[in-house]
Amino acid sequence: MDFQLRQATPGDAEAVVLMQTQAHEECYPHLLSPDFFQRAGRPSRNGWNGGGLSWTPRSRASFAFDASGQLVGYADAGPGREDDAPEALELYSIYTLQRTYGLAWGQHW
Repeated sequence: MDFQLRQATPGDAEAVVLMQTQAHEECYPHLLSPDFFQRAGRPSRNGWNGGGLSWTPRSRASFAFDASGQLVGYADAGPGREDDAPEALELYSIYTLQRTYGLAWGQHW
C-alpha cells in the first residue's frame, strides 16, 4: 500500500477527528465503551476544530494518507518532556488504522 506523509491542512480537520476515533476504537475496545467513542468522535476532540488545525507550538505532527487520499495514520512528536531525556525529540503518539498494520510505516516517521 502506497502512502504519502504530509502536514495536515485545515481542510483535513474532520478526517483527523474521524481517523483518531477509529484508531482508538481499534486499539482500545477492551478499555473504553462504545458510548465513549460515539461521544469522542466530535470536531472539538484534542484541539482539532472545524476552523482549523491546532497543535501545541512545540509539537510536530505528520499525517499518512493512502493512495486514494484517505487519512490512515498520524504521528506527533516534540521536545522531550524530561530534563534527562536520552533524546531531544520525544514521540508523543503514533496511530495507524488496523488495515495498515504490518506495512512498516513506522520506520518512515
